[in-house]
This record gives sequence, structure tokens and C-alpha cells, in this order.
Amino acid sequence: MKRILYRLLFAAVMAACIPAVSSAAPGDGQAGSLDTLRREVKGIRKILAELPRLSGYGQVGYQYETNRGGVEGADASTFMVKRVRLIMTGDISKVFEYKMQLEGNSTSRGSDSKALISMQDWYFKAKICPALQIWAGQFPIPLTIENYDISPGTLETPDFSAAINKMVCRNAVSGILTYGRDIGLQATGGFLWREGYSILDYNLCVYNGAQMNSADDNQAKDIVARLTVRPMRDLRISGSVNWGEYPNAKYGKYIPMTRYAVGAWYDSDGVMVRGEYAHAGADTGFGEKGTARVDEHMYYVIAGYKIRGKYMPLLRYDVFDCKRNTCLGGAGKQQDFLVGFLWTPLSRLKVQADYTLSTYDANRNSAADFGTRSGSKLQLMVIGYF
Repeated sequence: MKRILYRLLFAAVMAACIPAVSSAAPGDGQAGSLDTLRREVKGIRKILAELPRLSGYGQVGYQYETNRGGVEGADASTFMVKRVRLIMTGDISKVFEYKMQLEGNSTSRGSDSKALISMQDWYFKAKICPALQIWAGQFPIPLTIENYDISPGTLETPDFSAAINKMVCRNAVSGILTYGRDIGLQATGGFLWREGYSILDYNLCVYNGAQMNSADDNQAKDIVARLTVRPMRDLRISGSVNWGEYPNAKYGKYIPMTRYAVGAWYDSDGVMVRGEYAHAGADTGFGEKGTARVDEHMYYVIAGYKIRGKYMPLLRYDVFDCKRNTCLGGAGKQQDFLVGFLWTPLSRLKVQADYTLSTYDANRNSAADFGTRSGSKLQLMVIGYF
């Protein structure tokens, strides 16, 4: 679609320019007309290069689910638009560029029950040198490999792991649910470059801590730091940590919580293996309003084998182990066993088929309504890119 729009624009501008070239005086000669045409084409190309670049993708499909959350009878069967994303990027100069990303889906609705379109990304980037880039705006938090290095359009399965859904996209103190993005500043870059990639990458960020599309809800700011090592092109090892203070209706406005993750990702032309461990923890000790305690552990391993660049069978083991959370209530362990298949028939088309079996185990800190029944989920998704 993007290329077609550009070609139509190019043809329209050329049509407007041709009369000017053909109206040249007879004495100008053929060489003069060709030189004029070349200058016009060069000018048109310069204009096109300065226009915003449009891209995006849509993910649609079917989902069948039983005993969601371990609750008996919580079943669902639905066709769904999981997400549609429109991405616009552009260059302001050789140093500055920008990105805007919008998303809509069939499950996000406002108070009037109408579907919402949310602003995902909107930031400026200053490319000072390969070792230093400054980002300002709203963008993904560099916490875990999946949240920063992978998007829903490149993820092997329809859903992210618990490390993303339960730790990055859900604040374990405030309970805010979001898309793993926040508003702030980031310094990032790479060192020790080798054949198009850097061996050592870093991220250092200051965020609101109030999550996506929101002003800060207290006076504290989040600090996020990440270090990634790539000893070879196909392997990256990453560690990230987040320090912040968050509001909770029961315990106050400045509950300290630390989140961290460590993991590795090997992705070659044949084998793909990725695994991460993440933890969210808080303990305020005994005070006037009681003790705010969070102790949540998450880890997953996913593996796949690529066949002829089009087919990839997948296995994933994913665990969310909430030992205690007095801020949000409820505690227990969820284990997901996923079997999936990824088919890429065309470069701009991807098909995902996944079956997940979920088991739930309550612990002594669980709420009375904590689900314990096993459940399952079947998903068939199609992603088209433009």
C-alpha cells in the first residue's frame, strides 16, 4: 500500500512537470530538455524522501477458551480483531527522526462501549552517534527481551509470556494494566561493532512510572537500566532492572518496588530458543498502614525449529508464581503448556495456530475466589503486513 501511494504521487507530480519540460523553446535542444527533466526528477525524489513512511499490520482470528483464570464455567468462543497497528516514521534531519504508532482492537472499549484507538508510541530520536541515541516521548520500556526487542508482529505466538503480561504490562502495586510503555527519556547505544551489529548494548531510562498515555500519579520517577551482550550475531544475553515507587489505595502513594529480568535468546536460520526469568518485589515493613508485600516470580522457555524459512513448530513452558501480593490480593501459581505452529506463506503474511493448557494452584495467601480448575485456549491468528 505504501509503495502504491508513493508511485501514484510520483506519477501525479511527473504529469505536472512534463508540460513545463515540453514547453521549452525549440532552440534549447534535446540535451537541455533531458537536463531539466533530470533536475525535476531529482527534486521529486527529494520531496518523497522527506514524506512520512507508513507501515503497519493487522492481526485477526478466532479464540476458544475454557475455565479462564481457573474459574469453572468461564468459557468463551469468539472471532476477534486482536490488534491493528498503523506506524508512521520520518526523518527531520540527518540526526533527528520520529515515530508514531496507533493501535485499535475489538476488546478495548471506552465508557460508552465504543472501540478505542490508543497512542502506543510517539517519540523523537536524536542519533548522535552509534554509542549514543537520545529518545524523548512514549516508547516500550526496555525491561525483558520480549517487551523491548520483540513486538506482537514479530512474536512467534499470539500472546506474550507471563513475564510481559504479569510484570511489565501490569503494575503489581497499583494494578495498572497497559502495553509495557511509558513516557520519559532514554539514552541507548552500542559498542564494539562487528559486521553490522554491536557486541555490547545499553539502555538507561527515566520514566513517569504511571504507564502509557498517563501523567505521573506521584512525584517519584522510574529508573530502568538494561545491558545486552551479543557474543555472536544469533545470540543475545540480557539483564534489566527497574526501580520505582507507585501508589496503592491501601498503603499510600510511594510504595517502592523493584522489577528485574535476565534472559537469553538464540535465533538462527534453523533453531530458535529463548528463555527469561523475571521478578517483582516490594516490602515496606510494618507501618501505620500495614505492610505492602509483593513477591512474584515469572519464567518461560520457548523453542522452535524453522523449516525452509516458512514453517516453525513451537513449544513453550510459561510460569507465573505469585507467592504473595497484599497490594492486589490473591496468590498462587499458573503454569501454561503451549504447542504451536507458525506458517509464513508470504513475506507479508503470517499464520499462527496455538493450543495452551493452563493449570492453577492456590497457596496459603490466596483469596477465597482464586481459581483452581485447569483450562485451555485454542487460537488461530492471521497477521498481514503493509
